[in-house]
Amino acid sequence: MAKISFLECTKCKHQLSAETPQTLCTKCAGSLYVRYDLQALRGKFKPETLAGRVASMWRYAKFSRSEPVTLAKASHRSFPAAKPKMFGSKTKG
Repeated sequence: MAKISFLECTKCKHQLSAETPQTLCTKCAGSLYVRYDLQALRGKFKPETLAGRVASMWRYAKFSRSEPVTLAKASHRSFPAAKPKMFGSKTKG
């Protein structure tokens, strides 16, 4: 599993600490890329380990920092629905 080294702005290339969760650059509000310590994977990752795996982003799950969240897992969360207004109804008062 690769360790996050830092966050890098896609616009100005400013580097930020990965210790604080954030999505926007503090200098220009650009989106941030996560940069990993890929040197730590040298010798541990071999292209042959991907052979036979599905050609999708999930083939790299073993090297991910956490359990992937799929739509099926996320969809069980429930949120209170807003009460729909009845159009055309009039209240007598």
